[in-house]
Amino acid sequence: MTRMPAPIDGPNADAFSACNDLAAAKNANLYRAAMRLGPERQRFFLAAYASMRVIDDIVDDGFLELTDHERDYAREDTLIAIDHWQQQIQAAKIDGDNPHPESGPLSQQVFDALRLTLGRSDLEVDPWVDLADALRRDVAEDPMDEWDNFIAYCEGATAAPASIFVYLLSARFDNEIGYTSPLTNPPLYHARDMAIFCYVVHILRDLPDDIKGPDRLVTIPAEILIAADITLGEIRNAIGQKKYDEL
Repeated sequence: MTRMPAPIDGPNADAFSACNDLAAAKNANLYRAAMRLGPERQRFFLAAYASMRVIDDIVDDGFLELTDHERDYAREDTLIAIDHWQQQIQAAKIDGDNPHPESGPLSQQVFDALRLTLGRSDLEVDPWVDLADALRRDVAEDPMDEWDNFIAYCEGATAAPASIFVYLLSARFDNEIGYTSPLTNPPLYHARDMAIFCYVVHILRDLPDDIKGPDRLVTIPAEILIAADITLGEIRNAIGQKKYDEL
């Protein structure tokens, strides 16, 4: 496993090391980019990324991969887990001096790391709240019929996490006051459009693999398909035929 360039020492080393393990294992490109930041920014990134990774895995791997019947059975518990996760995030921000997390999916170590970064910053919890809203859409399996539905989903699923990285690029750290940013507009203002563009590229890149699964795994608004006069089934057949022709 890739190690952090900046050594983690002191009484909080275990907390950030645990976050590092989660981040290094899940997203090599973003992780490597973040490890070019200074030590204090690295720690903030690790805490933020690990906290989001925990709940994203619960939804993506622990819920969306289930069968229809299993998802119906697990839906309420998964939504409750998202609620508890959001409460833990808010506790890490508001009760920065409280070492005991609210009950929820975040481990003590990840909670501690977030408390020592987000809890000592002028960044609000909005990115985490927006992500929670997007994940609730995933769990509820709300249909994405219109482009506006897609954009609203992107605000939480991709723009919100990206806004944290924008915040870190601008933030300064002081031992006495913690993290502060000189940005005059919210970080989301600077991150939103590029994050959504990258998400569209991500969808198109992964379409040949995602189309093999159920339709719900393909994040393309219905009105876009209608405007193009094509169905997901036709896309699936076309991709399958292209791969057959290449054999």
